[in-house]
Amino acid sequence: MDTRALKLELLERLAAVNDEAKLVEVKHVLDGTDAFELSDAELNLVNERFEAYKRGEAKTYTWEEVQRMLEENRRKEQR
Repeated sequence: MDTRALKLELLERLAAVNDEAKLVEVKHVLDGTDAFELSDAELNLVNERFEAYKRGEAKTYTWEEVQRMLEENRRKEQR
């Protein structure tokens, strides 16, 4: 599909969208902005946890540990 045909297809599909949330997401993509937003309470929690991490007070896991835990959980659920 060439660029012109792709644009026309997207315009047609976009014109048919009535979901405001989807339209806002498309706008963010086209604007190159991040559509992910946190509330003040969520942002405070993230900051608190990051500070605990920097102080060495937070439990962290390696990628390998996370994969192992996920596999163990999958096995438990299959029983």
